[in-house]
Amino acid sequence: MKTIEQRMTVCRHHNGTVNKECKVGVVYDVISRRKELGDCGCMLRLPCMGDSVGSTTRGNKVEPCTSYDSTPREVVEKAEREFQRAMDCMRRNVSQCCGAEIDKTHVIPDGPHKNHGPRFCSSCHKVVFMV
Repeated sequence: MKTIEQRMTVCRHHNGTVNKECKVGVVYDVISRRKELGDCGCMLRLPCMGDSVGSTTRGNKVEPCTSYDSTPREVVEKAEREFQRAMDCMRRNVSQCCGAEIDKTHVIPDGPHKNHGPRFCSSCHKVVFMV
């Protein structure tokens, strides 16, 4: 797990490379020069992950991004608190929304898909998570 300081170096606009572009429209394949340099190491060339511009990754320099903006400590700390709360709720088998017990009546009881299915909040009936 990365430290808070390490997570602060990630650009606040980064939303995961499963998306074509970041929150402000920078195209990941363009900034990593994927077409020019190939797939090998392309995600390592993203400046949004906190690698210093001009540093060398597999022989290729990390190019600057004019939209890069590091994530403030408060945002990282808030995300960490929310994550820890979610993990605590899962350990206690309660929902995050109401703190009520998780309803598992729609979970498949046996067979090849045993324990798969949605888990609902027993109080407000929102989906807590699905397996």
